[in-house]
Amino acid sequence: TPMTDASGNAAVVIANTIRKIHAPVTAEILLPDDGYREFYWAEAESTALKPFDGVERLGNGRYRICIPATRLRTAAVLYAQKTPVPMLGLEVLRDEDAKSAATDRWTPLCRRGETIRVKVTGVNLPPGILRLRAFSDWKVDPAELRVSGDGKAVEQVYTVTLPEQSPLYEPENPCPLLAEFTDAAGKRSALCNAIVAVE
Repeated sequence: TPMTDASGNAAVVIANTIRKIHAPVTAEILLPDDGYREFYWAEAESTALKPFDGVERLGNGRYRICIPATRLRTAAVLYAQKTPVPMLGLEVLRDEDAKSAATDRWTPLCRRGETIRVKVTGVNLPPGILRLRAFSDWKVDPAELRVSGDGKAVEQVYTVTLPEQSPLYEPENPCPLLAEFTDAAGKRSALCNAIVAVE
């Protein structure tokens, strides 16, 4: 059963019960009606947000979805929008052999003094400002991105440099990264967060 908001936008949780990479999957889902036009995919292992094109409308609220093999490791959320709302995704870009936190293999483990790259994706953003926030002694570049609000998806890769020493460090203590969008009136209308651990 999909979760819906007041505008009828829906979110469907899809789980991979075999817990390993699978072949591409085709499935049918039932949504409240036929009015959904935009679809986005968010995997459980990160807070990345990606457009999802593998959807076919069948009528009477039924939709056929085609999930590539690489898109569903454990679980994911399919967002279906009929009234577009601002949404953000955040992804720490790492090499496949990069270290992970001992307590969670999906949480990146960073070195003190390391510079990491963080991609923020925004959809349906009106004119405003997109920022990535971190601890006050971490350097984030660029400080902000002005968004024109032309309806196109926005992607920005930020560089984040961790200090060598910080009173905020604790071994394996998760450190937050926060993507934030504020509209032209200064109202914060979309948020997304992720964590990294520090050696």
